[in-house]
Amino acid sequence: MTEYVHTITDAPEAYDGFGTETVELLGKLDRNGNVVRLVRTPARHAQWQRMRYGSGLHLSLDQSREEDARLFYTPMDQQGWAAEVREAVRAVAYEAHAGVPSWDAVRDRLPAGLSDNFIRDQAEMAGFNLGEQ
Repeated sequence: MTEYVHTITDAPEAYDGFGTETVELLGKLDRNGNVVRLVRTPARHAQWQRMRYGSGLHLSLDQSREEDARLFYTPMDQQGWAAEVREAVRAVAYEAHAGVPSWDAVRDRLPAGLSDNFIRDQAEMAGFNLGEQ
């Protein structure tokens, strides 16, 4: 059975390697608005993964230091992410001038950890139909 190590980071998913996965979106980093994620990495690759985050000057803290990490980011709950999705949908609709936001354009503005169903529900609550992916 694979053993995992959990890390708190603001690095984009492009920095993830060796089976690292986002477990949860925690909030937004205060200094630049980057999304803060809790990720899990197979234990045998955890040191490499944390060094990779650090090489890009991204936050990289063990989950046991979550209290310390909260000094750097603003936690966001379901409502916070819902507002983020609705704002992205409105912005894409405005930019499209036709009022019909494309699924890909909305998805590109949002963190990868948000589920498609959640995004679709929030778009509908904002009065938009994203259609099929």
